Amino acid sequence: MEENSSKNGTYLEALNGLRRMINEEYADGGKLPGARVLCRKLNVCLETYMKALRELCGEGFVYTTRGRGGTFVKPANERFLKVGLILNNGQESPYLGCGPFLPSIWNVLALAGIHLHLLQSPRIETIQKTASHHGVSAIIWLSPQPSALPVMEQIQQDARYPLVVTDVFHQELRRNMLERKLNLVTNDYSFAGKLVADFFHERNHRSVLYIDNPLSMLSHRFPDYFQKLGIAFAPEHNFDTKEIEPLLVERIRRFKVTGIFSEGGLPAYQKIVRILMTLPPAERPELIVRKTEESVSFLRKAGRELRIPAMVSTDYAKLGRAAAQQIVECLKSGGSVHPEVLPATAIEPLPSR
Repeated sequence: MEENSSKNGTYLEALNGLRRMINEEYADGGKLPGARVLCRKLNVCLETYMKALRELCGEGFVYTTRGRGGTFVKPANERFLKVGLILNNGQESPYLGCGPFLPSIWNVLALAGIHLHLLQSPRIETIQKTASHHGVSAIIWLSPQPSALPVMEQIQQDARYPLVVTDVFHQELRRNMLERKLNLVTNDYSFAGKLVADFFHERNHRSVLYIDNPLSMLSHRFPDYFQKLGIAFAPEHNFDTKEIEPLLVERIRRFKVTGIFSEGGLPAYQKIVRILMTLPPAERPELIVRKTEESVSFLRKAGRELRIPAMVSTDYAKLGRAAAQQIVECLKSGGSVHPEVLPATAIEPLPSR
């Protein structure tokens, strides 16, 4: 008991130290020294060491056998690979409203024999320590908020495992990540902008409004695409969703607007529909929006009075697969992860029922 009480290392230190020793000294497997030898080496008591050992047994790093006696390390190529998944800003008890993202990531990793482990922590600053505690081989970070940028930079700079981020809805954060060469797998918003511009052109629109923030407008390259097609689009044709009520009717009438494309989700679409319904039918522009799951039924009902022919949708499953495939290639084949911009946008007709 005196020997045990003199050890002051923590469980997390024991776990990380034991994992590090195995990675560095037992790539080909082998038998670990006795428990008391490793307790002295790791500066922990026997109880703390055994707790760490049980964790590594559960992770597939080591196994014990009574017949041969002792604890054995699996060769590196036989150990479980584990990918950590961070949702949003890594908050505890996250809302799992990620649509097709999670199944697409899960399926790619499962086919490769790689485990997926949810990493969440009450404080975003502790995410890297949480990842280390669970011994992940890589991280996929899904839909972070702007405050996560310093943590993502720290992980990519310091950690020995790859980090891939997808998808980022904040345009300024997305731009910062691409500029800093963080490993972001994201939608090609320029491709999306061309699809939308071509759609309006094919429907003979002469003047179009875009309702969302100016950074998103520039990412879509709307000024270039609309002007090349002869559709009126100046800086005044774009305003933020918070300006819908003071500006929408004035801009429609001043610019003789025939079409509107809006992002911003259901609250923005509800405001736009309510205002358009106050206009005479002949003055109501055609409305196209970016699809969100919660907005489809509302838009279907609004389509009985307004012209809402289609929604712009993003193939999030494609982005999830691309992020997971990068991780698999890196872990299985020794490749590297890298930023990737994918065309993952389509225009879907709005169903009538």
